[in-house]
Amino acid sequence: MDNELIYGEISVKGMKQFAKLEPNCKNFMDIGSGYGKFTWVMGSFLGAEKAYGIEIDREKHFIAKKHFGGKYNNNIFFSCGDFRQFKTLIQSMDLIYSNCTTWRYETVEELVNIIPSESRFYHNSSRYYNKNKDKHELLKIHVQWTNCDYKFYKLIT
Repeated sequence: MDNELIYGEISVKGMKQFAKLEPNCKNFMDIGSGYGKFTWVMGSFLGAEKAYGIEIDREKHFIAKKHFGGKYNNNIFFSCGDFRQFKTLIQSMDLIYSNCTTWRYETVEELVNIIPSESRFYHNSSRYYNKNKDKHELLKIHVQWTNCDYKFYKLIT
């Protein structure tokens, strides 16, 4: 498992901030979905018609699927693996979120190259932002690992 792809989570406050930014989401994806809370909240309470979580850590994926997937949440889906395995699925999303602050520039660039131009992509990679500032809108979204607002970037496509 590539430890570069593992980090913390968006907070409940951050989820509410995000929902205000994107009130009309049809197909949402959280790449690096961890225990699945954000995917579940987007699909259950914040209006996403379908919500997908991709998580590389098998244990976190198992917990997410057990608690938030299944027959009671028919519009919420979890997959385990590296995002590169899910290119076709990623290309069908209209809204993608990734807490990728620990990722190498090249890894974020790989993801950006998969995302279709009509999709919206929110991330927190300062490495990618610093080399592509003209393509981003700077935002603040609350996260649990610092208990404060953290810099996120919306890729302008």
